[in-house]
Amino acid sequence: MDTLKRLQEKMKRYGMDAALIMSDEQRFYLSGFKSSAGFMVVFTDSAYLFVDSRYFEAAKLRAAQLSYEVRLYRGKATEYITALMKEKGLSVLYFEDDLISFAGFRALHMGLTGIELKQMGSFISDLRMIKTLRELENIRRAQKESEDALMRVMGKIGAGMTEREVALMLEWEIRTRGMDASFDFIVASGENSSKPHAVPTDRKLQSGDFLTIDFGAKYMGYCADMTRTFAIGKPSDEMRRVYEVVREAKCAAERMIRAGLKGSEIDRAARSVIEEAGYGAAFGHSLGHGVGVVVHEQPNFAPMYEREIPEGAVVSVEPGIYLEGRFGVRIEDLVFVDEDEAVSLNTMTTELIEL
Repeated sequence: MDTLKRLQEKMKRYGMDAALIMSDEQRFYLSGFKSSAGFMVVFTDSAYLFVDSRYFEAAKLRAAQLSYEVRLYRGKATEYITALMKEKGLSVLYFEDDLISFAGFRALHMGLTGIELKQMGSFISDLRMIKTLRELENIRRAQKESEDALMRVMGKIGAGMTEREVALMLEWEIRTRGMDASFDFIVASGENSSKPHAVPTDRKLQSGDFLTIDFGAKYMGYCADMTRTFAIGKPSDEMRRVYEVVREAKCAAERMIRAGLKGSEIDRAARSVIEEAGYGAAFGHSLGHGVGVVVHEQPNFAPMYEREIPEGAVVSVEPGIYLEGRFGVRIEDLVFVDEDEAVSLNTMTTELIEL
């Protein structure tokens, strides 16, 4: 069952007759068509994607393969939404209150005539947590291409290169495979690697550095996300020790992951390993996040995430230790959450590699 049909089935179960989709990410999730403008109105038995003239022809070609109708709009979206709701004889419309701005809500409230707006909450984001087979295969392909790209680039990395050069080389490798980048890559060396979300700089790699690369390709609109930390030359004994603590924390979490556990429980499995090694204060971020049409979505492996992780979710596992001003280590893979285990979508080793 495709994502749109899944939503329509859920709408029937919850007595929801009409839903308005305005966010780029959820419009793509339901239609498979990417555009910078437009909106979608979904009913239990039909759906309509409205785009402007820039996207109309391309959207029609895409819709021919799926179960929705494409319509052209010019001017105010609210006029088209009102007319369609009257055509269907409906007066209650659910909207994405978790993704819309106050200004956007105000425009809807003022522009819609004779229509009651109701909050949709996490109705669709909850659905997005559980991946279809097609979605899983797209993420798996994106992850494989990411690994292959990194393997190609690894042999070219060495002391004297800048972080920017490494990032550009990796992005070039991904784009020549016909894919986009999932996000702005993190390439951080030496003392910069202690910053979890460092941006590439002109700092030159030096012998004795750690080099952290956090990146991912995007295939058919679905994201990959992975991180590896390498040693440039020979690392110190302390660096090796920290690396192995992070690696063991990741393994501890992955051994525990299964559907039905709370995200906080899985986070705790990794965090306890790092705390017992004496580095608890150096692991400040959560263990992982869902990945799909965007690189950060539900569910999460996080200390305060008390929801159960559903079977069918794809989530990152990325513990780290960051020693301010010195070095940092992060290792990240994606896992598919099955009923009884975590199925890794990565094949690349997590052992420390010296470049």
